[in-house]
Amino acid sequence: MILKDNNITIRKMEDDLEHYSLIYKWLNNPQVLEYCYCEEENTRWTYEKVKEYFSRKLINPGRYIVPCIIEYNNKPVGFLQYYVLTEKDKQYYKIDEIINVYGMDIFIGETEYWNKGLGTEVFTLVIAQLFNVNKAKKIVIDPEAWNERAIKCYEKSGFRKIKILKEAERHKGINRDCWLMEITREEFLNNNISIRKATSNDINQLVELRWQHEYEEEKECFITSKDEFVRECTKFLKDGLDKNQWVYWIAEKNKEIIANIYVKKIRKVPKPQKLFSEIGYVTNVYTKAQYRNKGIGSKLLGVVKEWARENELELLFLWPSEKSESFYNREGFVKDNEIIEYEV
Repeated sequence: MILKDNNITIRKMEDDLEHYSLIYKWLNNPQVLEYCYCEEENTRWTYEKVKEYFSRKLINPGRYIVPCIIEYNNKPVGFLQYYVLTEKDKQYYKIDEIINVYGMDIFIGETEYWNKGLGTEVFTLVIAQLFNVNKAKKIVIDPEAWNERAIKCYEKSGFRKIKILKEAERHKGINRDCWLMEITREEFLNNNISIRKATSNDINQLVELRWQHEYEEEKECFITSKDEFVRECTKFLKDGLDKNQWVYWIAEKNKEIIANIYVKKIRKVPKPQKLFSEIGYVTNVYTKAQYRNKGIGSKLLGVVKEWARENELELLFLWPSEKSESFYNREGFVKDNEIIEYEV
């Protein structure tokens, strides 16, 4: 075993029937071949071809390469490899660093796990290993330019687009452009931040953040003790999770929650033109003071907007404070005077 974190385990691939058979199964799924390991339109992977190709990754005296099997809840779901770039690789990418530049590749072979954030979780885990343990100076990856889903996954993990590599990879009989993307050690150390939905295990930190948020804004208006607030807020947040009424999005660094955004999904009254539709109420947008002006709020809100699109919410709405209005304008929110209020 190489890495394990919560439900994800990443094991070194073995030279055995089990692992070759897994990859054979995955590479004979037309959905998987739409994205990878399909140089020609009629590419077919026999078991013998899989064994010959992937065994070379296990026994390659000319370079350091580690092929791995990804497991989720103990079920094999995909393949990942990381490797030290050769001099030829670095010349091709025009990378100046002399040592410890790594490359990575990944595919999720079990399609039922697509679009669930698994790729981002795996990348975040492996990136931390390469920078913290392997002492990588830089990690690069080169997805095909048309593969927007993969590119978004890598961007969520901290990778930046550097340049287009013209006709760099052959796929389905066509030489395709690729994006060279990278993340440096310095960027990782400064931006080692993961974004995810909160769980019940995060409630204590969320309550404390809520208290800090209100203390900064309106401490002179407090009418309750902290103990009483903690009890009531804990109950509220837990209830929101249990009833699936609220989604609490968090930015986390070294297991510390440093920013959060709450979204309440609201179902609209059915109408003959559309029986089911939802909108999202955004509130409690807060970043700890020492992490502000580093793009964390924008990154967190970007994930929330992408989640809203994937879940087909009609819109996100909020009531901004005067000082935060410019932030939301930059993030694409538009002031709409259609809403009228009655204060009770």
